[in-house]
Amino acid sequence: MSKFDRQRIEKLVSSGEINSSQHDQLVYFLSKLVGLYEQQKEKDDSINKFATICNEYLNKKRIIYDEANVDISIIQTRNSSPIEIRNLSSGEKQIISLFSKIYLESSEEFILLFDEPELSLSIEWQKLLLPDILKSGKCRLLLAVTHSPFIFDNELDLNANDLDIFVREE
Repeated sequence: MSKFDRQRIEKLVSSGEINSSQHDQLVYFLSKLVGLYEQQKEKDDSINKFATICNEYLNKKRIIYDEANVDISIIQTRNSSPIEIRNLSSGEKQIISLFSKIYLESSEEFILLFDEPELSLSIEWQKLLLPDILKSGKCRLLLAVTHSPFIFDNELDLNANDLDIFVREE
């Protein structure tokens, strides 16, 4: 929309002239435009949350989201050169894959069952992973089975149980 058109619409709104029946089509068009904007904003917010959380894990790399062109890319921070996903480490791929499911899928809530979530993750990432999943607000139930003492070396340690307490010897 041109600057002139925007100013004209603002003038119609501020003067109240927009309520005239001669502007019904414009009002209809603008209401549809606002609806589309709100839908896109929700998607943009999800993509921005996804990029933010992944960037906490990436070292010397960043996920960049260009809202104007609806483009997501991964770059090296030192020279801004693009990186293809296939060139990331297995841990980086795992983080991006997991958080893309959490933040970019349309489902509002999910149940996550994890068998050895620590595979391919550094000790620091292991400590961050489960709390970050829960902070998404989309995880209704999280069950993780692990051999790593670091997965629950965080605020979730009070919720962790050793499965030996459930084993009966006969």
